[in-house]
Amino acid sequence: MSDTLSTNTVYDKAKYHYEGDFPTDLPREQAYVFTGFFLGWIVDHEMYSEDVLSDYSRHIEDFKQRKLTSSQLYRQLGGVLAMDLLNENGNKFANYYYCNLQSGEYQEYLYHFMEQFDCNPSIYHVEDSWDNYYYMGQAIDSEYEYWLENIR
Repeated sequence: MSDTLSTNTVYDKAKYHYEGDFPTDLPREQAYVFTGFFLGWIVDHEMYSEDVLSDYSRHIEDFKQRKLTSSQLYRQLGGVLAMDLLNENGNKFANYYYCNLQSGEYQEYLYHFMEQFDCNPSIYHVEDSWDNYYYMGQAIDSEYEYWLENIR
């Protein structure tokens, strides 16, 4: 959820998840999967800012070569999905699809995530795997195409 105390620039933080209703039977790393899939998609579609590229080029390259999973990349970037990580197009899409910064509410991404996976007992039980990443990526791709054609 967005961080309203930081002038509405944060879409999500891993700590929002592991300090909330996070299941005690899971490792903390599972708190990075939900947002990590979205961040990975952003990176694969080169919607990150120039600052991120210069500061984290090694991590981005490791992700693109599939040496890091999307949740591992999210951890390497500090576990924060914020406006300054994304370029203009990335921010417009994230605000539409991931989390509306004005309301602080999750958007369609949460619903698609829950539709794509069996989220019982929680969204945190989704395995951090390349298969799951690609599966979620298909849902994001569809929504992105819709956004490009109808909203943008």
